Amino acid sequence: MDEPVRVGLVGCGGISGSHVRGLQVLKEAGVCNLEFVACCDISLESANRRAAQLKAIQGKEVSVYERVEDMLERERSLEATDICTDHASHHTIAVKCLEAGKHVLVEKPLAITVKAARLILDAARKYNRALSVAENYRRLPGNRAINWCLRKGMVGKPSVMMWVEASYGLGYWAWRHERVRAGGGWILDGGVHFADLFMYNLGPIEEVYAVTRTLSPTRYEDWPMTAKPRTVDVEDLSFATLKFENGATGLWAWTQVAPGEGVNHRAIYGERGSISWNRGLTILGEKNVGQYTMSAHELVRKMLQEMSEEEKNWMFPGGIGTKSDPWSFELSMPIQLWDFANSLRESRKFEVDGEIGLRDQVIPISIYESATLGTPVKTKDVETGRVSEYQERINRKIGLE
Repeated sequence: MDEPVRVGLVGCGGISGSHVRGLQVLKEAGVCNLEFVACCDISLESANRRAAQLKAIQGKEVSVYERVEDMLERERSLEATDICTDHASHHTIAVKCLEAGKHVLVEKPLAITVKAARLILDAARKYNRALSVAENYRRLPGNRAINWCLRKGMVGKPSVMMWVEASYGLGYWAWRHERVRAGGGWILDGGVHFADLFMYNLGPIEEVYAVTRTLSPTRYEDWPMTAKPRTVDVEDLSFATLKFENGATGLWAWTQVAPGEGVNHRAIYGERGSISWNRGLTILGEKNVGQYTMSAHELVRKMLQEMSEEEKNWMFPGGIGTKSDPWSFELSMPIQLWDFANSLRESRKFEVDGEIGLRDQVIPISIYESATLGTPVKTKDVETGRVSEYQERINRKIGLE
């Protein structure tokens, strides 16, 4: 095996814990191809905590830094950085790392506005460094199996996608409820993962028409006790129609302020049936009546049987994820890390590079732009900056006028 890629972890908050656990899974599977040599966070307590966890996994001391500039200057052997900071700082930190000659893996979304994302992409090109965005959902065995099912034509030509979620919860998520630090609410924060899945399965989205609302501007640090109220300025409801280039139409509806009955329906419909994230594959039976045929677990098994060893080794290195719950979030993180390091060592393109990360980010931002303007918007106009009404306030706040 090649020497492991030497990585610096930048940002040691919540999501970085999943990256650290991902390293542990790679070690246990015998396919670990990267090594964390440094941790950096404005909170030294957080950086020291992650460094101690990494030392326990790797058996080596891990340097700790408070400033990313110090880490980049002193860690001469550093090859890459794994950026897990808040969204608003992605572009400033990523650009510094790229300028210092380091490859970059950055947590989703790539940035909080298109203009900020462009700064990262431009720096990657200018300094000839590799840029990847942490889109791990597509790497889940269940999602790989759904994509495989669609590519095999099991439901025929896809025509409709329905992604509808309604739940209730008014908890406060710190900076994630501040527009100028998060870029928006859950539709960008977590929704960018779904945007990646939509296009992974159905191809590019060309037009978005949406409505967003903030129905409950008061959130609570102590929920559900409704104590310690905080005022927020991000959406808690979004209804969007998505027009795909291949002719399919998508409904993406989400709200977190729906007390009572919850809804979670995620499915793609084709000429001969549907594929559902909850039920699996359903195809038309006799007299055009739906007939349940294969669960997600069964689809994964079928997919693995038909895969070549090369495909399996790339999608599921060390067999990670193939013998467990096909929707286990934590098993997608190690595969993502493995792919990042493996792509660098083999000088191949990342599965999710900066350009794909930008297009993923453009979909939630197009929702905000459409809701702001009250009209459908072309995603290309958002991607090129021709439409940026919603983003202008954020750009001003972060100094990108």
